[in-house]
Amino acid sequence: MRERLDAVVDLGEETRIGGIAVDFMQAAGPEVFLPAEVVISVSSDGVGFTELKRAAREVSREPAFAFDRCSWTGETLARYVRVRAKAGKKYGGWIFTDEIVVLPPNSRD
Repeated sequence: MRERLDAVVDLGEETRIGGIAVDFMQAAGPEVFLPAEVVISVSSDGVGFTELKRAAREVSREPAFAFDRCSWTGETLARYVRVRAKAGKKYGGWIFTDEIVVLPPNSRD
């Protein structure tokens, strides 16, 4: 698998986090596919990251157009949120995401 997305969000200071959500889009015609693997992690110093969630899927051309959300809920304290997404081996293409949402504790995504 090839990493296509590696994004780090700096919250400015250590913050209580209750959830993280990332939306992805698939448009198979122009070679935009849902990721084969998504890893959500956090850090207090921006160097050492703790993995909160790892989600894997088989990448397919069907459906031709789709949206999917990868999310984590719980409670943690962090300054940095990192999202990494990898393309599948069979269908590489592009990975599209529109936003990374960081939620406070006791909220809904």
